[in-house]
Amino acid sequence: MVHKANAKAHDYHSEMHDRNVPYIHRPSTRAYYWQLLKDACNNSGKDFKNASVLEVGCGTGTFTDLVLLNGASKFYGIDLSPKMINVARLKTKDSRAVYEVAALEFFADKHKNEFDIIFSASFLHHLVDIEQGVQLIKSMLKPGGVYVGLHEPTTSRRFTVIERVDNDLQYLFGYSGSIYTPLHTRIKNLLKNVVISISMRVKALNFLLDGYIKTKKYIKHKLGISGSLTGEDIQTESRVNYVDYQLNNEFSLIKKIGSFGKVVPYCYLGFVELMKISKPLNHEMFIMVNKK
Repeated sequence: MVHKANAKAHDYHSEMHDRNVPYIHRPSTRAYYWQLLKDACNNSGKDFKNASVLEVGCGTGTFTDLVLLNGASKFYGIDLSPKMINVARLKTKDSRAVYEVAALEFFADKHKNEFDIIFSASFLHHLVDIEQGVQLIKSMLKPGGVYVGLHEPTTSRRFTVIERVDNDLQYLFGYSGSIYTPLHTRIKNLLKNVVISISMRVKALNFLLDGYIKTKKYIKHKLGISGSLTGEDIQTESRVNYVDYQLNNEFSLIKKIGSFGKVVPYCYLGFVELMKISKPLNHEMFIMVNKK
Protein backbone atom coordinates (compact mmCIF):
# COMPACT_ATOMS: atom_id res chain seq x y z
CA MET A 1 0.00 0.00 0.00
CA VAL A 2 2.83 2.41 0.87
CA HIS A 3 4.65 1.61 -2.36
CA LYS A 4 1.53 2.13 -4.46
CA ALA A 5 0.64 5.41 -2.73
CA ASN A 6 4.14 6.79 -3.25
CA ALA A 7 4.26 5.72 -6.89
CA LYS A 8 0.88 7.32 -7.58
CA ALA A 9 1.67 10.58 -5.77
CA HIS A 10 5.05 11.03 -7.40
CA ASP A 11 3.77 10.06 -10.83
CA TYR A 12 1.30 12.91 -10.50
CA HIS A 13 4.06 15.46 -9.82
CA SER A 14 6.62 14.09 -12.27
CA GLU A 15 6.15 16.62 -15.08
CA MET A 16 6.48 19.65 -12.81
CA HIS A 17 8.68 18.12 -10.12
CA ASP A 18 11.86 19.97 -11.05
CA ARG A 19 10.01 23.28 -11.04
CA ASN A 20 8.27 22.51 -7.76
CA VAL A 21 11.42 21.77 -5.76
CA PRO A 22 13.62 24.75 -4.83
CA TYR A 23 16.82 22.69 -4.45
CA ILE A 24 16.41 21.54 -8.04
CA HIS A 25 15.04 24.67 -9.69
CA ARG A 26 16.79 27.54 -7.86
CA PRO A 27 20.55 27.74 -8.65
CA SER A 28 21.51 29.19 -5.25
CA THR A 29 19.46 26.65 -3.31
CA ARG A 30 20.73 23.81 -5.48
CA ALA A 31 24.36 24.85 -4.97
CA TYR A 32 23.87 25.02 -1.19
CA TYR A 33 22.25 21.60 -1.06
CA TRP A 34 24.88 19.97 -3.26
CA GLN A 35 27.63 21.42 -1.05
CA LEU A 36 25.97 19.85 2.00
CA LEU A 37 26.10 16.45 0.31
CA LYS A 38 29.70 16.83 -0.89
CA ASP A 39 30.93 18.00 2.51
CA ALA A 40 29.19 15.11 4.28
CA CYS A 41 30.89 12.61 1.94
CA ASN A 42 34.30 14.28 2.07
CA ASN A 43 34.22 14.50 5.87
CA SER A 44 33.50 10.76 5.92
CA GLY A 45 36.50 10.00 3.72
CA LYS A 46 34.72 9.62 0.38
CA ASP A 47 34.96 11.57 -2.85
CA PHE A 48 32.76 11.32 -5.92
CA LYS A 49 35.74 10.92 -8.24
CA ASN A 50 35.82 7.34 -9.60
CA ALA A 51 33.09 6.37 -7.15
CA SER A 52 30.16 4.06 -7.78
CA VAL A 53 27.11 6.01 -6.63
CA LEU A 54 23.48 5.17 -5.89
CA GLU A 55 20.65 7.61 -5.25
CA VAL A 56 17.67 6.03 -3.49
CA GLY A 57 14.40 7.74 -4.34
CA CYS A 58 16.12 9.60 -7.17
CA GLY A 59 12.96 11.16 -8.60
CA THR A 60 13.82 12.95 -11.83
CA GLY A 61 17.56 12.57 -11.32
CA THR A 62 17.96 15.28 -8.71
CA PHE A 63 21.75 15.41 -8.65
CA THR A 64 22.77 13.01 -11.42
CA ASP A 65 24.46 15.69 -13.53
CA LEU A 66 26.49 16.98 -10.58
CA VAL A 67 27.51 13.48 -9.50
CA LEU A 68 28.80 12.71 -12.99
CA LEU A 69 30.48 16.10 -13.39
CA ASN A 70 32.38 15.35 -10.20
CA GLY A 71 33.86 12.22 -11.75
CA ALA A 72 31.73 9.27 -10.62
CA SER A 73 32.50 6.06 -12.51
CA LYS A 74 28.85 4.98 -12.50
CA PHE A 75 25.56 6.23 -11.19
CA TYR A 76 22.42 4.24 -10.35
CA GLY A 77 19.11 5.90 -9.57
CA ILE A 78 16.10 3.99 -8.27
CA ASP A 79 12.56 5.20 -7.61
CA LEU A 80 9.07 3.74 -7.23
CA SER A 81 7.59 6.20 -9.72
CA PRO A 82 7.82 5.11 -13.39
CA LYS A 83 7.04 8.62 -14.58
CA MET A 84 9.77 10.16 -12.45
CA ILE A 85 12.24 7.65 -13.89
CA ASN A 86 11.08 8.45 -17.43
CA VAL A 87 11.81 12.15 -16.87
CA ALA A 88 15.23 11.29 -15.42
CA ARG A 89 16.12 9.17 -18.44
CA LEU A 90 15.17 11.98 -20.82
CA LYS A 91 17.37 14.42 -18.91
CA THR A 92 20.45 12.21 -18.65
CA LYS A 93 22.17 10.90 -21.76
CA ASP A 94 25.44 9.91 -20.09
CA SER A 95 26.04 6.15 -20.38
CA ARG A 96 27.37 6.05 -16.81
CA ALA A 97 23.83 6.74 -15.53
CA VAL A 98 21.40 3.85 -15.08
CA TYR A 99 17.85 4.28 -13.79
CA GLU A 100 15.49 1.60 -12.55
CA VAL A 101 11.93 1.53 -11.25
CA ALA A 102 12.49 -0.40 -8.05
CA ALA A 103 11.76 -0.48 -4.34
CA LEU A 104 14.69 -0.38 -1.95
CA GLU A 105 13.71 -3.73 -0.43
CA PHE A 106 14.06 -5.60 -3.73
CA PHE A 107 16.95 -3.64 -5.24
CA ALA A 108 19.18 -4.17 -2.19
CA ASP A 109 19.07 -7.97 -2.51
CA LYS A 110 20.77 -7.80 -5.91
CA HIS A 111 23.42 -5.17 -5.13
CA LYS A 112 25.31 -6.20 -2.01
CA ASN A 113 28.61 -4.40 -1.25
CA GLU A 114 28.48 -2.53 -4.58
CA PHE A 115 28.54 1.23 -3.91
CA ASP A 116 31.08 3.70 -2.56
CA ILE A 117 28.47 6.39 -1.97
CA ILE A 118 24.72 6.11 -1.48
CA PHE A 119 22.57 9.16 -0.88
CA SER A 120 18.93 10.17 -0.74
CA ALA A 121 16.99 13.41 -0.47
CA SER A 122 13.61 13.47 1.24
CA PHE A 123 13.40 9.69 1.28
CA LEU A 124 13.73 8.19 4.76
CA HIS A 125 10.47 9.62 6.07
CA HIS A 126 8.59 7.68 3.35
CA LEU A 127 9.62 4.32 4.82
CA VAL A 128 7.37 2.17 6.98
CA ASP A 129 10.34 0.58 8.76
CA ILE A 130 13.12 3.15 8.80
CA GLU A 131 15.56 0.92 10.71
CA GLN A 132 15.17 -1.87 8.17
CA GLY A 133 15.66 0.66 5.37
CA VAL A 134 18.96 1.83 6.84
CA GLN A 135 20.16 -1.75 7.23
CA LEU A 136 19.32 -2.48 3.59
CA ILE A 137 21.22 0.61 2.48
CA LYS A 138 24.21 -0.41 4.57
CA SER A 139 24.23 -3.85 2.94
CA MET A 140 24.82 -2.20 -0.45
CA LEU A 141 27.85 -0.19 0.71
CA LYS A 142 31.38 -1.34 0.12
CA PRO A 143 33.62 -1.47 3.21
CA GLY A 144 34.31 2.17 4.04
CA GLY A 145 31.37 3.31 1.91
CA VAL A 146 29.17 6.16 3.10
CA TYR A 147 25.45 6.84 3.06
CA VAL A 148 24.03 10.36 3.39
CA GLY A 149 20.31 10.86 3.90
CA LEU A 150 19.35 14.50 3.36
CA HIS A 151 16.24 16.64 3.71
CA GLU A 152 14.62 14.95 6.69
CA PRO A 153 12.51 17.45 8.65
CA THR A 154 12.16 17.61 12.42
CA THR A 155 8.49 17.94 13.33
CA SER A 156 8.61 18.56 17.08
CA ARG A 157 9.55 22.24 16.90
CA ARG A 158 7.83 25.55 16.23
CA PHE A 159 8.50 27.41 13.00
CA THR A 160 10.60 30.54 13.33
CA VAL A 161 9.54 33.81 11.73
CA ILE A 162 12.11 33.28 8.97
CA GLU A 163 10.74 29.80 8.22
CA ARG A 164 7.22 31.19 7.94
CA VAL A 165 8.46 33.89 5.55
CA ASP A 166 10.29 31.21 3.54
CA ASN A 167 7.17 29.03 3.37
CA ASP A 168 5.10 32.00 2.19
CA LEU A 169 7.67 32.84 -0.49
CA GLN A 170 7.76 29.22 -1.66
CA TYR A 171 3.98 29.21 -1.91
CA LEU A 172 3.93 32.54 -3.73
CA PHE A 173 6.59 31.51 -6.26
CA GLY A 174 4.95 28.16 -6.96
CA TYR A 175 7.12 25.67 -5.09
CA SER A 176 6.06 22.58 -3.13
CA GLY A 177 3.26 21.88 -5.60
CA SER A 178 1.65 25.31 -5.41
CA ILE A 179 2.56 25.98 -9.06
CA TYR A 180 -0.72 24.21 -9.79
CA THR A 181 -2.57 27.02 -8.00
CA PRO A 182 -3.03 30.17 -10.13
CA LEU A 183 -0.84 33.09 -9.09
CA HIS A 184 -3.77 35.39 -8.31
CA THR A 185 -5.19 32.73 -5.98
CA ARG A 186 -1.84 32.33 -4.22
CA ILE A 187 -1.63 36.09 -3.65
CA LYS A 188 -5.22 36.18 -2.42
CA ASN A 189 -4.62 33.27 -0.01
CA LEU A 190 -1.47 34.84 1.40
CA LEU A 191 -3.22 38.16 1.98
CA LYS A 192 -6.10 36.33 3.65
CA ASN A 193 -3.64 34.52 5.94
CA VAL A 194 -2.02 37.82 6.90
CA VAL A 195 -5.40 39.34 7.78
CA ILE A 196 -6.41 36.25 9.75
CA SER A 197 -3.09 36.20 11.58
CA ILE A 198 -3.38 39.87 12.57
CA SER A 199 -7.00 39.36 13.64
CA MET A 200 -6.10 36.33 15.77
CA ARG A 201 -3.23 38.18 17.42
CA VAL A 202 -5.51 41.12 18.26
CA LYS A 203 -8.15 38.77 19.70
CA ALA A 204 -5.52 36.90 21.68
CA LEU A 205 -4.12 40.14 23.07
CA ASN A 206 -7.59 41.34 24.06
CA PHE A 207 -8.30 37.99 25.69
CA LEU A 208 -5.08 38.12 27.71
CA LEU A 209 -5.65 41.71 28.78
CA ASP A 210 -9.24 40.96 29.78
CA GLY A 211 -8.11 37.88 31.67
CA TYR A 212 -5.37 39.84 33.43
CA ILE A 213 -7.78 42.56 34.54
CA LYS A 214 -10.39 40.07 35.78
CA THR A 215 -7.78 37.99 37.60
CA LYS A 216 -6.28 41.05 39.24
CA LYS A 217 -9.73 42.16 40.50
CA TYR A 218 -10.52 38.64 41.69
CA ILE A 219 -7.29 38.34 43.66
CA LYS A 220 -7.79 41.78 45.11
CA HIS A 221 -11.24 40.90 46.48
CA LYS A 222 -10.51 37.27 47.35
CA LEU A 223 -7.07 37.49 48.85
CA GLY A 224 -5.44 34.08 49.12
CA ILE A 225 -7.49 32.52 46.38
CA SER A 226 -5.88 32.34 42.94
CA GLY A 227 -7.51 31.64 39.66
CA SER A 228 -6.25 30.46 36.30
CA LEU A 229 -7.40 30.71 32.74
CA THR A 230 -8.19 27.48 30.97
CA GLY A 231 -8.87 26.70 27.34
CA GLU A 232 -10.43 23.84 25.47
CA ASP A 233 -8.13 21.26 23.96
CA ILE A 234 -8.34 21.14 20.19
CA GLN A 235 -8.75 17.58 19.04
CA THR A 236 -7.55 16.79 15.54
CA GLU A 237 -8.70 13.76 13.65
CA SER A 238 -5.89 11.23 13.34
CA ARG A 239 -4.99 10.15 9.83
CA VAL A 240 -2.62 7.80 8.06
CA ASN A 241 -0.61 9.25 5.23
CA TYR A 242 0.91 6.45 3.20
CA VAL A 243 3.22 8.85 1.34
CA ASP A 244 5.02 10.72 4.12
CA TYR A 245 4.62 7.69 6.34
CA GLN A 246 6.99 8.57 9.20
CA LEU A 247 5.65 12.13 9.43
CA ASN A 248 2.31 10.88 10.73
CA ASN A 249 3.92 11.01 14.16
CA GLU A 250 6.64 13.09 15.78
CA PHE A 251 9.72 12.60 13.64
CA SER A 252 13.41 13.04 14.33
CA LEU A 253 16.29 11.03 12.93
CA ILE A 254 18.10 11.27 16.25
CA LYS A 255 15.28 9.35 17.92
CA LYS A 256 14.63 7.01 15.00
CA ILE A 257 18.08 5.90 13.82
CA GLY A 258 20.62 7.91 15.79
CA SER A 259 22.34 4.74 16.96
CA PHE A 260 23.08 3.61 13.38
CA GLY A 261 25.23 6.60 12.43
CA LYS A 262 25.66 10.33 12.88
CA VAL A 263 22.74 12.76 12.73
CA VAL A 264 23.62 16.34 11.80
CA PRO A 265 21.02 19.12 12.24
CA TYR A 266 21.22 21.83 9.59
CA CYS A 267 19.27 24.70 8.09
CA TYR A 268 17.31 24.32 4.88
CA LEU A 269 15.27 27.13 3.39
CA GLY A 270 13.86 27.22 -0.13
CA PHE A 271 15.14 30.78 -0.39
CA VAL A 272 18.62 30.27 1.05
CA GLU A 273 19.25 34.01 0.86
CA LEU A 274 17.18 34.29 4.06
CA MET A 275 19.90 32.35 5.89
CA LYS A 276 21.87 35.60 6.07
CA ILE A 277 19.28 36.68 8.63
CA SER A 278 18.67 33.42 10.50
CA LYS A 279 19.64 29.75 10.25
CA PRO A 280 17.06 27.63 12.06
CA LEU A 281 18.14 24.01 12.47
CA ASN A 282 14.97 22.67 10.89
CA HIS A 283 16.31 19.61 9.05
CA GLU A 284 18.62 16.70 9.74
CA MET A 285 20.97 14.63 7.65
CA PHE A 286 21.94 11.08 8.49
CA ILE A 287 25.52 9.96 7.81
CA MET A 288 26.46 6.30 8.06
CA VAL A 289 29.82 4.70 7.25
CA ASN A 290 30.09 0.97 6.60
CA LYS A 291 33.06 0.15 8.80
CA LYS A 292 33.16 -3.54 7.94
